[in-house]
Parts: sequence; C-alpha cells; structure tokens
Amino acid sequence: MSKASVILQRQDGHLHARIEVHDRDLLGHDAELRLLLRARVKDKRPVHGSRTLWEHRFRLESASIDLQIPDDCLAGAYVYAGSKLDVLLESQLKVDDALLFDTSVGSDHSELLGPQPRACTGDIKQLEPADAFSLTANLAAIPGRNRLIAIALIVFGGLLVLGNMLLGLHDEFTPEAQTLFYDHSGSDGSESPLMKALMGSGALGAAVWFALRAQLRRYMRFELKKHPPLRRGLRLPLSELIEAESRVPLKGACIRVVAGNREKGQYRRKSKDKDETRSFTQPVSAGGDLRAHIQPAAGQCAAGHLLQRYGRIRPPVRRPAATAGNRQQPRHRRGLGSAAAARAVR
Repeated sequence: MSKASVILQRQDGHLHARIEVHDRDLLGHDAELRLLLRARVKDKRPVHGSRTLWEHRFRLESASIDLQIPDDCLAGAYVYAGSKLDVLLESQLKVDDALLFDTSVGSDHSELLGPQPRACTGDIKQLEPADAFSLTANLAAIPGRNRLIAIALIVFGGLLVLGNMLLGLHDEFTPEAQTLFYDHSGSDGSESPLMKALMGSGALGAAVWFALRAQLRRYMRFELKKHPPLRRGLRLPLSELIEAESRVPLKGACIRVVAGNREKGQYRRKSKDKDETRSFTQPVSAGGDLRAHIQPAAGQCAAGHLLQRYGRIRPPVRRPAATAGNRQQPRHRRGLGSAAAARAVR
C-alpha cells in the first residue's frame, strides 16, 4: 500500500485536492504537491515532457488535508491518446522525510478533463495538399513582362541543357585530341565526359527551374502572418492569418485553409557511441477544410488589392471529427477555427 494518496475532485464548482496519509511517519514533514500536464512518448527510449500547472508547499500536520486549487490552472489543458504519444493529467506529491530519497507519490487524474480523445482518421494529405499546377494557365495569369521572361527561360534554358548533353555525348566517343569541351582526364587519370555533361546539365536545369519558378509566382504575393500560438477554441479573422496582394486581376480566386493536428515529441538513439536526442513530427489527422472565396463588390479583384479584405469563410465541406486539439465548428463567416497540435511539452 502506498504511503499516501492524492484525490482530485470538484466540490461546489471548485477543484479540490485531498491528501490521505497512510503512513504516520510522514506526519510533521514538509511536502509539495504539483499538478502536471505530462506527455508520455511511446518509444523504447522516450524523452517525456511535462508542464507544471500548479504547485503548493505545505506541512503534513494531519492524516487528511484538503487543498483548494485555483479554477484557472486547468485552462487550456487537455488529455489525448495518440499513435506516438499520450497527454495525461497527473499529480505528484513529494514529502521531505529523508536525507537522500524522499517519498514521492504520483497519481493519474486524466478523467477530470473528460474522456481521452483518440487520434482521428482524417485525410492526412490535406495538411499539405499537392498543388494543381498548369504551366499554360500560370503563364496566362502572370503579367506580360514576366510571361516573356518565363518563355525565354523555358526556350533558351532547354536549348542550353540539350546542347550541353549533346556536347558531352560527342566528347564521350571522341579521342582526347578531338574533344570540343569535356576532356577525358581526371584526378585518377580518366573521367567520363558524359558524366561531366550530366552534372553540368543538372546544375543548369536546376538554376533555370528556380529562375522560372520565381517568374511564375509574379501574379501575387502570399504570406503567412505572425499569429498567436494555436490552441483549442482560438478564432482568427482571415486578415490576421494571411497577407496576400494580387498583381494581376483575379476572378473566382479561393484561399484554402486546412486545420489539422500533429504529434511532436523526442526520443533517444545511439549513434557512433553517443546518445542523440531526436525529434519527430507525426501528422495524425486533418480537420476542417475551409475555403475563403474572394468576393469584392465588383466581382473581380483588381491588381494591387489585398485579398484578405475580401475573404469570406464558407463552412467545412464535411463535418470534421474531434481531434486531440479541438472540435472545429466555425460559427460565423469571418471566424477561422484552428487546431492545437498535440505535442510533448518541454
């Protein structure tokens, strides 16, 4: 039997902790009671995390002690059962009754925060959906000057890459004295001109692609603003979440906002006779799929306009399932529900 026990319960709308001392040798000693939100990582060598919600120091003067806990200490706290970690509400009682090894009693009180939700089975791919890319549509959307630059990059860049490959192919099957650009000599006495051409064409192609991508993005500026930490129940207007400016007239534009949950934690592994602490991020569900349709009064968003001023949030296309962070239920058109990721608290 444990030397002491901690019972948390609600009385008259307030949270109380009752400490029952079963070993009378503990009476008269100083003690500390802490209420913790603990994340337990499911791994063979886990790095657990915890956050102290409330703590109180006192003396064990009787076998039964009742303490009132502030009501706001559980604000924002939640429990969760996931694939890589669990989040629990626990108490820890430490009694200063020895020189080296003090008495410590831990208890699980997760039931105070309601049933422990499990990870949902929403489509994880919604968190980072693939782009629906069309080169012709993109070229038609950007300004004329950028369109000409992009077409020139495609044509001349493609010709340079192709010409470089043909040059390497020619020098591969040509004697050293008759090579045009790539020789057969290397640090080890021999080297393939074709391999040199492949590496050169790869580097050239990558440079052309990055330059082309910069031109294809010229039709608008789209940035994520700094926003408060995501938590359950947080609602943000679209204008506080993103900043987007159209550089060409847009009609029928739609900004898509996907809220989801991720589990984040740490574990240890041995590498080269050293212990390393590694981190993981595990997407577990995607919740609401909200679409902000750009609807200015004129029916078309002219160049130079800020898109977030015209955004209107439509309800989710499907009812999202309950997730570790929250149940997303947008209640008005301008609000934006967001999910709090279940993560190990460090």
